[in-house]
Amino acid sequence: MVKASYDAALNGILLEYLFLTGKGNKDQLDQFRKDAAKHIDERFIKANIVDQSLRVEQLNQVLNQLHQQIQSQDEMMIQYKENEEKYKQFLLKAKQINESSKQHNEQLLVWINNLIQFMKTNYSRFKTNEALIEEFTLQNPLPKGVKL
Repeated sequence: MVKASYDAALNGILLEYLFLTGKGNKDQLDQFRKDAAKHIDERFIKANIVDQSLRVEQLNQVLNQLHQQIQSQDEMMIQYKENEEKYKQFLLKAKQINESSKQHNEQLLVWINNLIQFMKTNYSRFKTNEALIEEFTLQNPLPKGVKL
């Protein structure tokens, strides 16, 4: 870059010298300088536009990436909400099963306590415990899900 600047400056000085010694006048040289400055300005404007268009392209790429991330996060949010709903349903079902189990356990406990009370009040040396249990189960069926 420094070499190119040096070469450009040297070429400018040499051309000016040749122009002035070759019957050119100072007014023409000033006009050429103004034209060159105008030309350089146009190049800078074009370069700036190119730079800006590159920047816009880069920003568009960033926007596309952000858009993809937003879509991905939206998909994750939908999946999260679906999983959250499934989890709530699972908890509700577990709570129902737990309540059902508690009720079943309470029924079983009542039945066992009644059996114990029946065995105490009807104990006899002439009847076996198995016969008493069979008599009790005929009068009081086993709770659902219980097998002897």
